[in-house]
Amino acid sequence: MKRILLSILMLLAIPAWGAAVCEQDATGQSVCLDKPARRIVSLAPNITELLFAAGAGTHIAGVDSYSTYPAAANEITTIGGFPNISVEALLALQPDLVVVWAGVTAPQLSEKIESLGIRVFHLGQATIPDVATSIRTLGRLAGTETVAKRNADAFLTRYEALHDRYADRTPVSVFFEIWHAPLRTVGGRHLTSQAIALCGGNNVFADQKVNVPAVGIESLLARNPDVIVSTDRVGNDQDIHQRWQKLTVLEAVREQQLITLPDKLISLPTPRMLDGAEMLCEQLQAIRDSHQPPKQLIAGHTE
Repeated sequence: MKRILLSILMLLAIPAWGAAVCEQDATGQSVCLDKPARRIVSLAPNITELLFAAGAGTHIAGVDSYSTYPAAANEITTIGGFPNISVEALLALQPDLVVVWAGVTAPQLSEKIESLGIRVFHLGQATIPDVATSIRTLGRLAGTETVAKRNADAFLTRYEALHDRYADRTPVSVFFEIWHAPLRTVGGRHLTSQAIALCGGNNVFADQKVNVPAVGIESLLARNPDVIVSTDRVGNDQDIHQRWQKLTVLEAVREQQLITLPDKLISLPTPRMLDGAEMLCEQLQAIRDSHQPPKQLIAGHTE
């Protein structure tokens, strides 16, 4: 009897690898699998990072050519990069699930893959905490819920800590430069704009409904940000200073409050986004601190 009970307990402890799984994707479509995915193809670098965070790295059969993080991603078969994804190479991998970036991966490509009888899951994030939701979702699709939950919870804990520390600090107005010719920035719904708010910053173009609007220099001059933030995708620290040095009418330029961040840490919805947000928070706080009035000594005491 004891042996039978022990066998039952052992069976209950084994993950239900063969259990069917259904998840709703960013398009509202329910994607159902007879069993958790064991051969997954990722078509975006952020998707690849999220799969690894979900504990599904060993289940990735193929990635796009831009997926270079974590290091293990470089050992996975590549099938080309947008817009030159090889559908033939993808088919050769015999995936049971392809994960695409909703709103970024070309709809024609997704439709082509689906027409070949391959399940496609559109993954998207409207808010920074949705990164944690994505990790959990991928964990359920891959049957790696335990790891996914642990990493998703850790992400949210870190996010909340940053929010509690910085979100209510003295506001600092920020212009985020995505590109310079033409000049492009982020609208209020963009995750990078949310990262700015997380740090107690105000995106000067938060009123823009488009995620990546082109803006005129006159409009920027009128909004006169305290800080200009760029990324290494646009150029290095020296580049950003050279680009803006003539516009000393801008507060950010006049005060040399120009920041460069790693693009992949602040622009992509992955767990590493909080690394970029933390860098931004620290630099905005340093700017706040530099503008604090000096402490006065009164009767031998510091006030």
